[in-house]
Amino acid sequence: MTDPVRTYQGWWEVPAGMLTATALRDLEFPRHPTDRPHAWVKGENWRGKKDTFALYRAEDCPPTAASAAHLDAAAARSGRPRSCADCPAICQRSLPADVGGRPLCPACRNVVLLRQAQEKARQAQAAAAAEVAEVLAWPGAVVVQVDQSVPPPTPAGTRRKPIAARIRACDVATGTRLTDVLVSLAGTRSRLRDPAARESDDVAPVVHGALLGRPLLCWSGSDTAALRAAVPHPDWPTAGRYGSHPRAWLAESTSRWWRAQLDDRRQYVPSLPPGTPARLLLHLRRIAATAEEVA
Repeated sequence: MTDPVRTYQGWWEVPAGMLTATALRDLEFPRHPTDRPHAWVKGENWRGKKDTFALYRAEDCPPTAASAAHLDAAAARSGRPRSCADCPAICQRSLPADVGGRPLCPACRNVVLLRQAQEKARQAQAAAAAEVAEVLAWPGAVVVQVDQSVPPPTPAGTRRKPIAARIRACDVATGTRLTDVLVSLAGTRSRLRDPAARESDDVAPVVHGALLGRPLLCWSGSDTAALRAAVPHPDWPTAGRYGSHPRAWLAESTSRWWRAQLDDRRQYVPSLPPGTPARLLLHLRRIAATAEEVA
């Protein structure tokens, strides 16, 4: 019985020395792929369509029959560069000149692309700070957070439904706490019911009175969805970055853009939620305070 062949989810996961058949042929001293791929990688083909590519461990692949003289002549004819324009690297594969028109090794190419991504992130950071400064100036705005309590999965591993939702909110202008209630989402006969949670009908008037008609600033759409489920009302905002009246603004993506932190794949590092409405308000105030600085 053979071991299962691994499938990488993208080129960033592929370790050095794992090459496609085309890359094996492009080596300074080319090799034949083995009969069985060592792994697969998901990516896009030259048409921009999703595809899967076979990978081979280069050291396990046998050399081609090409002689030294043939390879020397072929290299002279092709003129393919293997020396990096930015560092001393002399690579075994030919180097593309698709970034700045110069042949770059993978490391230097990644540095250039990372700097380009960082510049775009800097621009997004300035836009995020300006957006937050505008949002905090909305009259009557409130910061809302809804945390749902979910019991452990069933013995069979099935995920259970939330049994309660804690609704907290504070005023943006003053930071004053507006509401902090625990609403039951479980039936009255449920053995999982939280005894500290109150019925939705009992607390809904308080929550509606404190929040309805005011712009809601939340971390993500899960807050507005949980709010609608816990204390229903037709005037709650719909899902989305800007919902219908009253306005609902979601901070998660803006926070990520403002932090402008990229990983080695040039992807944004997720921004963690601050944890409470007051802490989210502090976070938003810190973002707005940088609006002129990062512009």
